[in-house]
Amino acid sequence: MRVDWLELHPLVERVRRYRRAVIIGLGAQLAATILTMLTPQVVRGGVDFLGAPGARAAGLLPFGLAIVALAVVSGVAKYYMRFEMIRMSRQVENDLRNDLFAHLAQLTPSFYDRVRVGDVMSRLTNDLGAVRMLLGPGIMYLTNTIMTVSVALILMATIHPLLLLWSLLPLVALSTMVRVFGRRVHARSLLVQQQSAVVSTIAQESLSGIRVIKAYVRQAERERVFGDESRRLARDNVKLVRLNGILWPALSFISGGALAGALYLGGRLVVSGAISVGGLVAFIHYLAMLTWPMIALGWVLNLIERGAAANRRLNDLLAIAPDVADAPEPPGAAPRARMAAPASPPSMELRDVTFYYPSGAMRGFEAAAGAAGRALATAGTGEPTGSERRAALENLSLLIPAGATVGVVGPTASGKSTLMQLLVRLHDPTRGAVLLAGTDLRSWPLADVRHLVVLVPQDVFLFSDSIANNIAFGAPDATRAEIERAAEIAALDTDLALFPRGLDTVIGERGVTLSGGQKARVAIARALVAKPKALLLDDCLRNLDTHTEERVLANIRDELRQLTAVVVSHRISSVRGADRIIVLRDGRIVETGGHEALLQARGTYWSLFRHQQLELELERAAATTEP
Repeated sequence: MRVDWLELHPLVERVRRYRRAVIIGLGAQLAATILTMLTPQVVRGGVDFLGAPGARAAGLLPFGLAIVALAVVSGVAKYYMRFEMIRMSRQVENDLRNDLFAHLAQLTPSFYDRVRVGDVMSRLTNDLGAVRMLLGPGIMYLTNTIMTVSVALILMATIHPLLLLWSLLPLVALSTMVRVFGRRVHARSLLVQQQSAVVSTIAQESLSGIRVIKAYVRQAERERVFGDESRRLARDNVKLVRLNGILWPALSFISGGALAGALYLGGRLVVSGAISVGGLVAFIHYLAMLTWPMIALGWVLNLIERGAAANRRLNDLLAIAPDVADAPEPPGAAPRARMAAPASPPSMELRDVTFYYPSGAMRGFEAAAGAAGRALATAGTGEPTGSERRAALENLSLLIPAGATVGVVGPTASGKSTLMQLLVRLHDPTRGAVLLAGTDLRSWPLADVRHLVVLVPQDVFLFSDSIANNIAFGAPDATRAEIERAAEIAALDTDLALFPRGLDTVIGERGVTLSGGQKARVAIARALVAKPKALLLDDCLRNLDTHTEERVLANIRDELRQLTAVVVSHRISSVRGADRIIVLRDGRIVETGGHEALLQARGTYWSLFRHQQLELELERAAATTEP
């Protein structure tokens, strides 16, 4: 694998923020290398001193003190070298992690529809770790190898050049073996990581869906699947251990052979008088010092390749532009001022809106980037590409007057949720425009749109926190009284009395300890406490029984009078009190009007109403016949 050094330029810019740490670390490393390289010279002098006529043991004291002093100072330098370089790599990793999270938070839901969350998490863990290893141990050991080898070769050459040449041959083989085996170990490690991810995914899905598994008595089947994948992971780990088991004994054999050869050839040179005994001892000492750098060289090259590949994947992720973003400011222009928020509920309008979803689920960041590019290329043209389905909304025009409540009904896949997502600008229309208070949504800063217009989606997401904190999520400064009032309007007060700590009760992951209806009411309270100017309810009452639904609607009716509201529901009872009701079918408005007028028209709305009335009568009949 070849490394494209230009791709590392953004990483270099991040490292420059901590150049002081790099300078101190590399300076300390150079000092430690020089001090370490001086130790064999002191030993050389001590050995030659012993061979001199009239040598006495007391004369070795200066040599011993010099070795101790060099070791102490070198140890201090190595501490600062490791501390500064590893700290730098951790700081860059932290910066990169924060930038990645901030970027991911800016991407639109369509990105997560195309890319598996597991792939994103892999980049936030494995790839970040590989980049950190490149910047920390990678740079540290690479520069250490260069410095150590350079200084050692010079000093060894001064002892005997020919002995140096013959001693280097085994060390070159040592580095080559590490390089070759390192690639195989890396490939096997990737397989282990991938299989570990499979095992983790099965465990996570099984634990998250334990209620379904028990309901269908599938425990044994899930245990079999988990066991098969776990055994496969164990086999992959054994193969990795076998590779490592071959590598390290081979390295020990080659390094030992290099030392034996140096001792033999050097011994002959001592006998012939070409070098002194102290020179041979120093040479062997230097040769031993070169063993680890030559091993590290192959390891470091593998680290660089892995880190560069990980950095490329992270750059690919950071290069993906969100499908929906604030309009770019002209070069040199002053920062865009916040638009004045309307003091009263704003009007909302869709003008000849057509919208296409990309077809199929796309996997991989390259596919996501390509889809984002196609979305940008076709934005505003109104022309679907070959990868797009039929229009989710087509030529739709709708005016929602300020302060009005509009109900939206229609069969499944008629475009109701798409309409709501366009109103809060989770997507931009393929053609046409969506207006808020008479201004195109694309001209509004996204933050302002999300403050003014709040959407309560069908699928409610709650955090593993207290109910109070979940309600106050969109308004962190909300008072306790405001939270309690929002919970009361959402008809959650009676349920809170049953919880052990009321609003302070901590719910499980994704609100697992709450029923579907309770989660929906927490979401409604969360929307109300944010004090929006426009409220969008996307069939969030579907999990409520009829009695609770009526109570919630009665409670929020006064709130809706102070807001512009759009209520999507499959139940006619949820929208019959709206100022205006529209009926969607196949992305088009097929009927519009009040409840009574639509019933008299005897169209789609009337059919939905009659169907629901029949279901209600059957439920009542079944209830009366029960013993």
